[in-house]
Amino acid sequence: MTLFKKVKRKIWKIFFKNARLSYAQSGEDMILDTIFCNVKNGFYIDIGANNPWVQSNTYFFYRKGWRGINIDALPGMKISFDKHRPRDINVEAAIDNDEKELHYYMFKSSFYNTFSQNDAEKIKQHSPLIGMKTIRTTSLSNILNQYNVENIDFLSCDVEGMDINVFKSNDWAKYRPKIIITEYFYNGIDKIKQDAVYQYLSEQKYIYLCNSSTNAFYIDTAYHYERFKR
Repeated sequence: MTLFKKVKRKIWKIFFKNARLSYAQSGEDMILDTIFCNVKNGFYIDIGANNPWVQSNTYFFYRKGWRGINIDALPGMKISFDKHRPRDINVEAAIDNDEKELHYYMFKSSFYNTFSQNDAEKIKQHSPLIGMKTIRTTSLSNILNQYNVENIDFLSCDVEGMDINVFKSNDWAKYRPKIIITEYFYNGIDKIKQDAVYQYLSEQKYIYLCNSSTNAFYIDTAYHYERFKR
């Protein structure tokens, strides 16, 4: 073995042997892994999943042996997820608190796709709109009922401004994820209480736990005591 290879191996052992590779936008999966450090076979829900691994809050856990349900309205999403994440349940659908038809705005960067016309107008300023499709929505509880979901460790929701509609479509008496991650660009701890999602999840007995630069974390009150004993 050459001296270079010996040095390279030594550096790897020191710095990278216990490293964890994040697939999320801002390390959200690493925060979740700290919370669920001893859970080997957990279950997640990923709404607005978009891509099997790019900017994914769930792929790290899939690689650990977890499984779950990935949901997105993106055309062709199910084919891609079935290929790369066959252990998961993959659903090509749009979630809303009312069953109705909505316009789905599709951009060159599919991470910006949205049902919100207001958001679409803003997004067009930096990402080209490539199409629009009319899609009939369903509720989150309908999908969870269909697949007989019982225990949910965490739910990730990234639907470009429609998060509150997704949450209102859930049956909270039946389906209570321990942790909820939802898009929220951090701009100060004092302002989050003004957020509609914060107010709604507080009514469902969830506590704001922490924030990455792009997402807020909420924890079920009962699980908060179980996990942290306070």
